[in-house]
Amino acid sequence: MNLTKHILILIFSINIYSEINDPFEELNRTSFQINETVDSVILKPIAVTYSKAPTPMKYGITNFFRNLKEVDNTVNQLLQGKPKLALNDLSRFVINSTIGLGGLIDVASNMGLERHDEDFGQTLGVWGIPSGPYLMIPMLG
Repeated sequence: MNLTKHILILIFSINIYSEINDPFEELNRTSFQINETVDSVILKPIAVTYSKAPTPMKYGITNFFRNLKEVDNTVNQLLQGKPKLALNDLSRFVINSTIGLGGLIDVASNMGLERHDEDFGQTLGVWGIPSGPYLMIPMLG
């Protein structure tokens, strides 16, 4: 009885997945292959090297990339109609890029300027654009 139940579950689950329509399937598969290659050839060696770095160096690298993200945050804050938060995020970028040695040190947080992560998906949501089919972009995911 238990085996029959499992077989029926497998059969019906296959039918459910066969009805999914992916209008970008060919593009998504190509992008996935590109991303897999980049991951194994470029990103994995970088990640292995990073994992062996001393902790203070890891903090600096993390801060550097978070600082670069402030530009994206600022643009999305403006597109979402949040000028005060955009000014905050732009200030974080300028302060950390100058006083924080190119973003290696997060001076802005110590000054009381909080981080506000935003992305373009949130901006589209604010604009009322509904979610659509999945799209994988090479190098971005």
